[in-house]
Amino acid sequence: MRRAQGKVFLGLGLAVGLLGLSACFFLPGTEDGGATGDLRAPVATITAPADGFATDQTTLLVTGTASDLNTVTSVVVFGCRDGDTPDRSDPCYPQMIGAGMVVGGQLQAVPADNLTGDFDTWQARLIFPDVCGQSIPFAIRVGTMDDRGNFNKDAAHILVNLDLAGPDVVGPELTIIAPRDGQATGAMTIPVVGKAWDCGTVASVIVDPGTGPVAAESYSGIPGDLDIWLAHVDLTPGVNVVTVTATDDQGNPTVQALNVTLDALADMVLITTPTPFEMGYDSGSDPEQPQHLVLLSDYYLDLYETSFADYLLCYYILDDPANAGSHYCPLVGSEDVVFEDVLIPAGSPKNPFPDDIVDTLVYPLPGREKYPVQNIDKFSAEWFCNWNGGKRLSTEAEWERAARAGAGANNEPDGRLNPLGGNTVDCATANVLGCIGHVLAVNDPIYGANPLGVYHLAGNMMEWVQDFYQDDYYSVLKPLEPVPDPLMDVEANSTCLNGSWDCIVNRGGSYTSSAQVARSTFRNYYDDPWQIGMDYMIGFRCAADGP
Repeated sequence: MRRAQGKVFLGLGLAVGLLGLSACFFLPGTEDGGATGDLRAPVATITAPADGFATDQTTLLVTGTASDLNTVTSVVVFGCRDGDTPDRSDPCYPQMIGAGMVVGGQLQAVPADNLTGDFDTWQARLIFPDVCGQSIPFAIRVGTMDDRGNFNKDAAHILVNLDLAGPDVVGPELTIIAPRDGQATGAMTIPVVGKAWDCGTVASVIVDPGTGPVAAESYSGIPGDLDIWLAHVDLTPGVNVVTVTATDDQGNPTVQALNVTLDALADMVLITTPTPFEMGYDSGSDPEQPQHLVLLSDYYLDLYETSFADYLLCYYILDDPANAGSHYCPLVGSEDVVFEDVLIPAGSPKNPFPDDIVDTLVYPLPGREKYPVQNIDKFSAEWFCNWNGGKRLSTEAEWERAARAGAGANNEPDGRLNPLGGNTVDCATANVLGCIGHVLAVNDPIYGANPLGVYHLAGNMMEWVQDFYQDDYYSVLKPLEPVPDPLMDVEANSTCLNGSWDCIVNRGGSYTSSAQVARSTFRNYYDDPWQIGMDYMIGFRCAADGP
């Protein structure tokens, strides 16, 4: 059965995760505990503010640089009350943490935003929640980790003097988590989710998409707790200006606005198919044979793999009424998938910070919203596509038709095995094994798009399609050619794994797949869509029927 993924469970896990993280951000170990080879932790420099800086503001923007022999996967910033700590081996003992990110009344380190590649420059905004009305010296500390697991608890630090002894005249600190500014969606009703904090009490958060104000509610379900808030709003076709106003108990407001476009066909391409195309590869593996003619109806296909930013909207809004507290669009879809496997930071082969996993379900890692959503089972992918404007997953034939598109008037397939042209998939044309070494953002231009404008049809992420797998399916289709709109019907036809109905096709390969798996004709499958199919290599994109 699917494990319930609900707000109650999330809230409990969040509290535990934050307590663990507030105790210490870093994994146990030593600074030279990495893999064989690179044993040095990244170094960091704080470029602003200067050492000795004084402020009377409740937030502080810290900027800096980081570097390493390999890839810097994480930079975190946190504030410690200056002075002797009970344990001098820890640069920020738990009782001394006084600034960072506030969630549900708990403090945690702030993951820095990566402003350039490899954290060459970064920034993080600290909040001082427990020192309102006080004047206190603080130590601002920076921790770093690379992709080999080497970490530095105190890569850089400065001292600042905080003076908040005056009255509260500043509105709440306000951050909108979802949707992202400029995001397009096919759903008419969407969630707006964010966080708010103030020296006093956040009295209200009002969200207005232009169709009327809606009072946000506590995401955690705790009455009056608007540290994490949620409001469901209705959109009208086209661009909607969504305004969020947070007000504290002194009447001080903070206002933010973002644009959200209601357009079910945004970032999709219409694929016209006036003539049959040849599907399969006679020189490939047995399941790719024989080549056969297929005639498709016109259809739309996403230009990009589904991103975290897109998927989170479905996660926040769709509860499963048949299973209290669970989601139709979960971020974990299998009992055998642990939280540590869910959100793997871009550029790292594993998530090095298991204590903050539950928190990253609410707050995606900085920049993570641009990356393809991972660990999503096929059935949750179908739910998302349907919610996002009545879309669906593509069929296996539709996926291959798009991957083999040529440069002609209707982008008719030209027999290519590489979506970018020719018959060879390699590091020059696809993010496969031995190339980049990590997943790329859905719109990363490094490899460019195929003739249809579609990105990452080879490599980066495996992609679910509708079809269930049958090893000799093409032999069944061959006598029927040209086959109109083929779709493998699991109940009628599947003989996958000696009769198992659990085999679902995925296409395109991932950044951990061989070049062979990433070619346009290769047929891959998982024999258990709930478990084996749930890993960091698999995502999806949506399709829709043509006009």
